[in-house]
Amino acid sequence: MRLFPTALSVLALAGCASREEAPPPVPRIPTPDAAAPATPPPAPGLPLDLPACLRLAEAQSERLGAILQDVRIAEAQRDLIRSGALPNLSANLEYRRQEDVGGSSTQNLPERREARLTLQQPLFQGFRDLYAYRSATLHREGIEKSRDRTLLEVRIAVCEAYGRVLSLESQQEAVASSLALASDRRAELDARLKVGLARRTELLFAEAQVARGEAQQTQLEGDCADARAFLSFLIAAPVQGPLAPFPGMDLPSLDPQALTARALENRQDLAALQREEQASREAVQAEKAGHWFAVDFTGNFYGKREGASQDVDWDAALLGRLPLFEGGRTAAKVRLAEAAQDKATLALREKRRGIAREVQEAFSAFQAAKAVLASLERETRAAQETEELLQEEVRQGIAPQSEHLTAQDTLMASRVALARQRIQERLAALSLWTVLGEFPLRSPEMKEKTP
Repeated sequence: MRLFPTALSVLALAGCASREEAPPPVPRIPTPDAAAPATPPPAPGLPLDLPACLRLAEAQSERLGAILQDVRIAEAQRDLIRSGALPNLSANLEYRRQEDVGGSSTQNLPERREARLTLQQPLFQGFRDLYAYRSATLHREGIEKSRDRTLLEVRIAVCEAYGRVLSLESQQEAVASSLALASDRRAELDARLKVGLARRTELLFAEAQVARGEAQQTQLEGDCADARAFLSFLIAAPVQGPLAPFPGMDLPSLDPQALTARALENRQDLAALQREEQASREAVQAEKAGHWFAVDFTGNFYGKREGASQDVDWDAALLGRLPLFEGGRTAAKVRLAEAAQDKATLALREKRRGIAREVQEAFSAFQAAKAVLASLERETRAAQETEELLQEEVRQGIAPQSEHLTAQDTLMASRVALARQRIQERLAALSLWTVLGEFPLRSPEMKEKTP
């Protein structure tokens, strides 16, 4: 009659049957010694382009890695909640020894051994586990949406750092070109002064112009080194050699109302807050379920038993519980959950209003950047033409050298400002795309799906 070996077999089969197919695990973060870029940087001497920088940043970003771990935590919390509603099957071995009082009664045996399978199943808990599971699922979805937004922010940060490097290098080129002209002009004035065809003040003015250009060049070299270092930090790889030009991008519709509606539809941080607000509502219902009664089932199958119940092979029980007084614990939990829900609702409302303001500000900044770029282009063309005309007039003796030197100063400043503004206009467009929750750059080498 003793069925203990059979019971162990049943336990093993039940354990195998209870295993469910696990979701794909979230990858763990390697140790710093083992970490390596998923995409190697280009070979020395080859231009480093923006798609390569983006791939490196996405593979090495600690912010993205931390959110992946938050996803793992949320999945584990959800699975813990689900486990509370599933059957619990366990094998129990018991050995009990008591004082030997003698007698022939089986209830007074000094030693007892028992082996049993115990099945426990919650039948009703006021739907607490259901609400808690929904809340955990929505919380995990919110973290996923936050990861999409963080991915976009990482990409935008790389684009801005990349654009800053290009802007500073363009300014360096403009200053170097103007400095070469100023140096040639200083040499020419020095030669003319020696034969009495120029004034000492004109030479001093030219020397001041060259010194100012050299100072600007030195400042830009330092700024460019800092910008390259920051870009290197973002992509976790050295930034050496030239950078490829900034890729083009399609401009969004320039209707502010349409842009706001588009942002409200696409922003992943808004979607994350919506999931969190929904999760907080489910959490309130889960806490309110604590006022309900609960019913649990417990069943035992005995493989070995000694004593008065040695002929009993199984038993089952239903346990009902109704909380009557817990010192206000459940009511306090409900108030905490309701306060968290109100806080999530306020955060969601503020985010919606903030997105409308961000769109308006980004749109105005983009329009201003376009207008400034057009003005600087006209200014640079006029300054170039003025410098060329004054150079010819100086050679003909019509205009003084000081006017030509002033025109060179104006041209150098215009070229530097134009080089900087061309990148700023691209970055302003990029900022507008950012508040829309989209990534505008498209390239066969980049991922097709973007948040």
